[in-house]
Amino acid sequence: ANNGYFDPGPRIQQLNTTNYNQTETAKLLIDINGYVVGVDHDLIENVNEAYFNGGFAVNLTFEPQIGDEFVVFTSDSEITNCSPETNTTASYNNSNHVFDILCNSQNVTLIPSQILNNR
Repeated sequence: ANNGYFDPGPRIQQLNTTNYNQTETAKLLIDINGYVVGVDHDLIENVNEAYFNGGFAVNLTFEPQIGDEFVVFTSDSEITNCSPETNTTASYNNSNHVFDILCNSQNVTLIPSQILNNR
């Protein structure tokens, strides 16, 4: 089980896992540099069972828009006990970007919902 930080890598990575298990105290570090799945932002593809709790730390290097969608975790079977934190915040260009974290039966998606100016 993942109880700490899990980082797919220093660059944009598409990581394949089997039986992924993230606990309530864990954070998944996701790099988001653009819109293209697996090219501009990290993606984890799981096979078999998946348990997804905890939250995300987002490294943001571009300006997303409200309502954009970033699928960052997928599973080929139903995600069991999918109850991540409801949102996370990332800073970019003197603004804090609030991402809602949505979970359905087979993926977890980050959706920008607010942009808060830090100036």
